[in-house]
Amino acid sequence: MAIHNTQEGIRVAQTSKLKPVNIPALIKDAVNAGLIAGQESARRSPDDVYKATEKRLHAYNIILHRITSNKSKLEDYKTEGIKRVSTSLVRFSKSGSRLSETDIISALIQDTEASIASDEYEIKEMTYALCMIENDHYYAAVYDRYVLGFNDNEIAERLECDTSTIRRNRSRLIRNMSIWLYGAHAI
Repeated sequence: MAIHNTQEGIRVAQTSKLKPVNIPALIKDAVNAGLIAGQESARRSPDDVYKATEKRLHAYNIILHRITSNKSKLEDYKTEGIKRVSTSLVRFSKSGSRLSETDIISALIQDTEASIASDEYEIKEMTYALCMIENDHYYAAVYDRYVLGFNDNEIAERLECDTSTIRRNRSRLIRNMSIWLYGAHAI
């Protein structure tokens, strides 16, 4: 048996029934897809990039919790198998073929590991972006707001300044983070 990612999800197939893969064509398609994604990203305006950075900051804690949850699920899959009917199993049964529990568990493990890796990469990127601004006096305007959940009044009181100063400096720092995250597209 072999496990493969498809647009519909992960599928398990008999190795003997798979067609040979043209690796150079596959690489060329991946490079072209990357170029198209890069061109689409280049069309983003600085305001779009700013909003995208804010969305990523809002998601920071949620993604951290998601990583913890998925690591727990992964451990459960590895030690206990499938304990109950899960909505994530539906993806594996749409092909019309019956898969063994072992095949489904293998696919779930691979899917969960990929999800964890993706989320950990996002946390790493956002942590690097936060590190780029951490020496700024108004770092708390970003970190305390998005990561710790404080409001502008609480941050302004702590930094002994006006809330408009907090908002202005947070905007400046998020634009700096956007440059780190998106490069020249953020300018």
